[in-house]
Formats: sequence, C-alpha cells, structure tokens
Amino acid sequence: AKRRLYGELPPPMLSFVAVSRWLAEAPGLTQGRTEVIPNVFPVESYPVTPAMSRQDLGLPEQGRLVVMGAARLDDPVKNFPLAITTLNALREKDVTAVFFGNLRDKSLLEGLRIPHRWLGPLGSTREVASVMSHATVVLSSSRFETLPTTLIEGMSAGAVPVTTGHGGQSDIIDDGTDG
Repeated sequence: AKRRLYGELPPPMLSFVAVSRWLAEAPGLTQGRTEVIPNVFPVESYPVTPAMSRQDLGLPEQGRLVVMGAARLDDPVKNFPLAITTLNALREKDVTAVFFGNLRDKSLLEGLRIPHRWLGPLGSTREVASVMSHATVVLSSSRFETLPTTLIEGMSAGAVPVTTGHGGQSDIIDDGTDG
C-alpha cells in the first residue's frame, strides 16, 4: 500500500525524514526527497564522573567493565549470542561484563565464561548514566540499529564503543578512530 501511495505522488510532494543515514538509504525510501535529522540526546546527562558508586550499583569495586544495555537484551535483533561469543573471546584479565535491561531467558548468561553481572532493568536515567560512567567499553551486538542510543550514552560518559557495522552505528562511530 505504501509503494502504491508513493508511486501516486509526484516527487516534489513526498519527503521522508530519517534519524540515520542507514535508515535514509533503506529500500523503499528512494521516492522523493529524504533528509536525515538525528534524534537529539541529552549527552550532558552522561557525565564521565559517576553520580553513583560502583557499590551502590552492584558493580565490582575494581577492574574494567564492558557494558551492554537494551530494553530487552534477548530480543533477536540485539543478537545476544554474538555478545556472549565476543565476550568469551576476550583474553584480558580484570574484565567484568555488565548487562542491564529485561532478559526473559536468563540461561543465556550461563554460556558466559568471564565474570558478569546482570542488573535487570534500570529505573532511571541517573542509573544508566552512572553505569555508563563506570564503563570502559559499551558493547552493542545488534543486527541493526536505527540510531543506537546506548552507544551514544556510553560514548558521552567516556566509554569506547564496540559494535557491529550494521545500521545507524556508522552515523556516530568512525571505525578504528573512536570505536
């Protein structure tokens, strides 16, 4: 129905607005004009200095943290098995994986061979900002993201982003330069 509607409108009558270049280049948005206007993020809310201590957040007192968060971690789009495989490939010592968000299948964590913490859903932006400000790395194993909020949050708090190259990640990360 959308293709038929798009085909019936002359190109000057049709404009699309996307939140990332990846979405703007998606099939089906080639009719008419497409502009990219990214979502605005309150990056000033993600200070490098944490508002809450590691102890208050239930995090280990020492070591580096690799943080991954999502509304639902085991949503197929988030590709949680890839995150587990990636974390298991780490040869570094003194690293803990930290996850936040809903997780319907907690048995997925059983395959992780490095220390880890699952914090469950976080209740406030302050908590997310504090977890991110303790992170060394923010991880996204998603198959695609329109515009990856957790990567922006982590980067704003000083964490290095590590992600797949699929989707809107390329709008905020220069591979090999800042992530």
